[in-house]
Amino acid sequence: MSNKATSQQHTKGTSLDQALEGLVGGKPAYCLHQNWGLGIIRSYDAANSRLMIDFPEQNKKAHPMELAFCRGRLEMLDPEGVLASAYSESAKDKVAAMVADDPVAIVKNLLIETPEGEMSAVRLETTLERIVGASVGAGKNRAAVFKAWWTRTRAALRKDRAILMPERKGGTYTLLEAPSDPGQDLVAQYGAAKDIERRLTILAELVSLPASDSRNATTPENLAIVSQHLTEALATVAPSGKPVRRSERLAELLVGIWNRNTLFAQASENVAMVSPTASDIVAMVNDEAELLHLALNIPHSSENIRNLLDLVRAHHGASWQEKVFGLLSHKGLGQTKGGSAKLVSESISYLVEAGLEKDLASKLADWVDRRQAAGPVLIWVVKNRSSKRHAEVLSRLSGSSLLRAILAAIGDDALASNSTARNPLANELQKDRTLLSDLLRPDVGEAADTETVFDLARTLLRTMGLDPMTKKSLLARLIQIEPAIKSVAATLSEKSEYEKEGEAEGEREKVLFVSEWSLEARRKELQEIVKQKLPEINEAIQVAKEHGDLRENSEYKMARQEKDRLQSRATELERGLTRSQLTDFSKATTDSISIGSVFELTRESTGEKSVRAILGAWDSDTEGEMIIMPYLSALAKGLMGHKSGDKIKITVRQSVEFWTIGKITRWVDLKR
Repeated sequence: MSNKATSQQHTKGTSLDQALEGLVGGKPAYCLHQNWGLGIIRSYDAANSRLMIDFPEQNKKAHPMELAFCRGRLEMLDPEGVLASAYSESAKDKVAAMVADDPVAIVKNLLIETPEGEMSAVRLETTLERIVGASVGAGKNRAAVFKAWWTRTRAALRKDRAILMPERKGGTYTLLEAPSDPGQDLVAQYGAAKDIERRLTILAELVSLPASDSRNATTPENLAIVSQHLTEALATVAPSGKPVRRSERLAELLVGIWNRNTLFAQASENVAMVSPTASDIVAMVNDEAELLHLALNIPHSSENIRNLLDLVRAHHGASWQEKVFGLLSHKGLGQTKGGSAKLVSESISYLVEAGLEKDLASKLADWVDRRQAAGPVLIWVVKNRSSKRHAEVLSRLSGSSLLRAILAAIGDDALASNSTARNPLANELQKDRTLLSDLLRPDVGEAADTETVFDLARTLLRTMGLDPMTKKSLLARLIQIEPAIKSVAATLSEKSEYEKEGEAEGEREKVLFVSEWSLEARRKELQEIVKQKLPEINEAIQVAKEHGDLRENSEYKMARQEKDRLQSRATELERGLTRSQLTDFSKATTDSISIGSVFELTRESTGEKSVRAILGAWDSDTEGEMIIMPYLSALAKGLMGHKSGDKIKITVRQSVEFWTIGKITRWVDLKR
């Protein structure tokens, strides 16, 4: 594969002595000063051995410089070159016209002037900024004008196949041979590329060309070169490492192999068997998580997904369907930014076409019943709920169970995600105005009873990931389905006991500063309530309801009370987590007591000494002889802001105590 242009007609530079000879004939010379930029040498005072130089970028005119000082310190420019021409009286208008109308020609001319047809990105941009600056009118911001011009020019350069642009910052711009056709041009760029990322990009461009344009590129020699590059790149993928990065690189190389196979299909009948093969990629995948990341990182066309599923089927033999089920049930499927919808729909179609409708129906029902269905799968179910084609696949799903699974998935996503973007499943629940009625009052099948709708309404109100307005809107739809649950709307204004207490004191915090360990503990507690305890109590309620009259059913009443307690606790946890802000206590100082301080405290009434720490809103514990207090406690509030040696009076539970503050240190320093 050819690369750079081999017959560059670069112009020669000039020396200071040659410039002095030209000055005698009235020709100015051009140079670059390290600090003052472009200079125009106007004259030479031989008697005093002094040059007179204009520095237009600095608004300096006729600046005297000693000749001896200039030797070796000024970079002389070719007077015929683009940069010098931009400042010469005879050529500056022509260069200004090129800047405005043909910026790519400016770049090409600069590359032609270099011996190798190459120039570093830094040098090129610096030179171009001077050229563009020569045509900028007085009073305009040169830097802003150049930034806008360079943005447009780079876009034009990407379309010009005679210039190879660097993939990374600080790379090199290269002038290529004039191509005889697009295929040869891209082949030349492939040969000049210095990294696998750029080569894979060019392969994709070659595949997108009409066959007539890429025919000359598809030679056995080029197939061998591309395969060698893919083999070398594959060898750099570490057997162990970060799974996400491994799968991203494997996905890039898998697509590269597919593109190679498509491009060289005419050159070799058995190109799919040329090493490395697509099967080699699947063989390197360690587990289901890595397989999922691989599937999510390939371009999501039906063909690509089907090709990947074919590879999984061929590699895993009789257990292939379990691998595909693993993709659909993996929790990571619902934690991606996008692209999973196509994977879900194609995987389900693939399973159906393989005659696995019953197995798929059983899996879906199990995932839904156990609240383990991923958001993208639930979106597919919602959108296909009326499809005759998938009627058997969806036949085992209960409407109320499906809605519970949807709310659980929205809550799980809100709990696990740090993003402020709205959950796609929550969007689907909001915009599909017939979904709730279709699930709870279906035309065919069993309708949900009042008690079930009541429970769903309470679950809805306690679901993280849904804003208050969305909850009200969805609750209104439930009330249309079952008017008897209207009373549940009042719970929208309910507050936890913690919030009520804070409001009574007039000190309700907008943000709760919390430690990493307490945040994790609350998340774990909420997960346990939502994923384990509430489903268990729902089953207990169903069993208790079968025992007869609910008015005399003590088991049912106890189960309902426990469910109310769990839901109340879940609500309190959700609200606290929503307001939480993680801190590592590193902002604490030793000057005064603040969040993250550790200090000695002496009770004056008894002389008792203790060591205390003020940490996050949910931290209340003892660690050895140290007592840990939350910063929201009455004692902590009374202590914060005071310095070592201060004597303070604090009233706690109507009891007045006097304390003396001792040495103050920082929690983070003690834990290092």
